[in-house]
Amino acid sequence: MTYEIKNSSTFTLEHARQQVWDADVWCAIIANAGATDAFTAATASGSTTAGSYDAASAYTYIGSQARYPTTWSSFVLPAITQVITAASQAFAEDTVSPTLAGASAGQFSSAQVGVLLTPVSSTFLDVAPFKFSNTALLNTIGMVLPQLFQSFFLLGLNGLFTAFKLYRFPLRQLVKDRLIVTSIWTLVTALCVTGWTVAFHESWPFGAKEFFALWTVNWVFSVITFDLFDIIIAFVPPPLVAMPIISITIMTVASTASPIDLDERFFRIHWAFPGHATWLTQLVIYGRGAGGAKWLHITLPVLTAWLVAARLGSVFGLRKRRQDHLKAVAAAAAN
Repeated sequence: MTYEIKNSSTFTLEHARQQVWDADVWCAIIANAGATDAFTAATASGSTTAGSYDAASAYTYIGSQARYPTTWSSFVLPAITQVITAASQAFAEDTVSPTLAGASAGQFSSAQVGVLLTPVSSTFLDVAPFKFSNTALLNTIGMVLPQLFQSFFLLGLNGLFTAFKLYRFPLRQLVKDRLIVTSIWTLVTALCVTGWTVAFHESWPFGAKEFFALWTVNWVFSVITFDLFDIIIAFVPPPLVAMPIISITIMTVASTASPIDLDERFFRIHWAFPGHATWLTQLVIYGRGAGGAKWLHITLPVLTAWLVAARLGSVFGLRKRRQDHLKAVAAAAAN
């Protein structure tokens, strides 16, 4: 974690909030104006404001729970806590200790003693609250589920096409029928994944708009996955099919497990992965525009390019599978 110190006269709380909202920074810590004066007034001799002193008004730290929730809780938040703790200790050594050292017996009231014992604390301003119960599952198992759905269904679908000798029909008819079946199947499985996600939302307000937006993103990713696996099954020999499919699944999870700006430069290749584009788009939905909306000009074209390429590739895969079937039938008839 790196830090950048700003001038409080030009960098306001609203500026800090906007930078966190735009995902320009992970967090902002503000030393609120007048906090030291409030502490001094509360501990002054004869003070009547000690009981109303709020230690949490000293610092405000701003963050977004919806921006990579697991990274926020395990990496960013501990760093913030460390900074605030260090600042509190420095304030206690520089201000509180000299005050106590020069105090006489009975100088401070019980309320003032309470202020001196807890002089500094902080308040959290969350620009995008995210109260999901199992956030670690969303960008791990949540990205694997669509791939499991498609891979197992493809095995059954191709088996049915072969068993019922459907490959004898014209390619145009096969493409049309395949498009209908895959569209319905991926729509249903995307609905299942979205429903599984909603099961963890707890107190996070999951409205109809968020539900259908998430369903749409899951559907696009499911279609891309289906067509990509279909192409692999068509062109890769059956004994070797498992290796590229498993590799794609692992790379998908790797591209969504942690943010690129905290990884090594090599992992910027993840920008080209449909799984990474899907996860960043989902984060925009979870954050209601916070923490990633500026990346939509990248993620949406990436998903569109994969969708078009995968759809076209699946046609060539289907043509090859049909040709192989017709050759096998012709060879069997010749024998």
